[in-house]
Amino acid sequence: MATGTPEIIDEIDDFMEMAQAMNALGISYKGLKTLDQMKDKVRTSLQQTANRPSWTARKAFAILSEAKDVHTRKRTFLLSLYHDAEQHLKDMDHSILSLLQSKVGNIEENIKKHKLQLACEEYFLLVAGDTSSGKSSLINLIMGEELLPYSVLSTTSTICELKFGTERKIVAHFKDKDPDTGMPTKVIQLKENPNTASEKQSYLQQISPFVHVKNDREKGSIYKKIELFWPHDLLQKGIVIIDSPGVGESDIMDEIVTEYLPRAFAFIYTINSPNAGGVQKDRLEKLLENVRSTFLDGKWQLPVKCALFVCNKWDQVPEKEDKEVKSHIVKKLKQSWPDLDPSTQIT
Repeated sequence: MATGTPEIIDEIDDFMEMAQAMNALGISYKGLKTLDQMKDKVRTSLQQTANRPSWTARKAFAILSEAKDVHTRKRTFLLSLYHDAEQHLKDMDHSILSLLQSKVGNIEENIKKHKLQLACEEYFLLVAGDTSSGKSSLINLIMGEELLPYSVLSTTSTICELKFGTERKIVAHFKDKDPDTGMPTKVIQLKENPNTASEKQSYLQQISPFVHVKNDREKGSIYKKIELFWPHDLLQKGIVIIDSPGVGESDIMDEIVTEYLPRAFAFIYTINSPNAGGVQKDRLEKLLENVRSTFLDGKWQLPVKCALFVCNKWDQVPEKEDKEVKSHIVKKLKQSWPDLDPSTQIT
């Protein structure tokens, strides 16, 4: 059960399973008494989503494209400054250079390291969040197409990098080795299956086994990461969208998510608003504290204005509690994310 399409919903014959599916899809089942009523509401909600004007995707495309262009200009300027600094170091008196290095370390090596990082042509957009908070659905909205499976009863189990490619394919990176070939990676060409109801459904079914785990969640995935290559204008600009496992699912995966952030030009965190206000100490707060430590240890400047916190499933928050929940979220985020601007960074 990889997706929330009407065909899959029709197969559910258990009330509790349907409730879990609606919760994962962000659809409230309050006041519904029968399985048929629940299915009708899901069908209506999915139809409304399908008919939603595409301006949302175009707007996301425009915003990310502009952010990428701004980042490129800044990166080019920084590279020129590093180049000038290298020239000045060559002309610097040796005793002064030695004194400077005794205070701040090997300047030449640090400059080389930062130049290599700035020369990278990929622009990482990291999307993180709690399990079932809507990360994959948000990415589908940004892309303007239902590309990533959004699971109703399973969870994203590994890092998935969406990259540009003229051919639709997956490159699976194993934690150990491919048990069949002994190789560290495996390439899977994605093709339309004529036996499925639609081309879209065919691709979703092929992608889902590599990014989802339904059973043995504690054991996790056999893949270290998945690269999904797709022909899309946004990806062609060099933007790489990172879909990550739910924060708190695994300490190892949390560490991997933390490692991605210093390389990201933008960071989106989806908050499961109905779940105790969505900002929980063992999840988001822990991740942000790890991020802060990573930046401090690496002498990075935390890109505080490049983060967006998306309060998802807001329709499931009781109307009488919405102000209290919003205040709680803002308070918690301000404690964890320095210089947060709620008016522009929380939506």
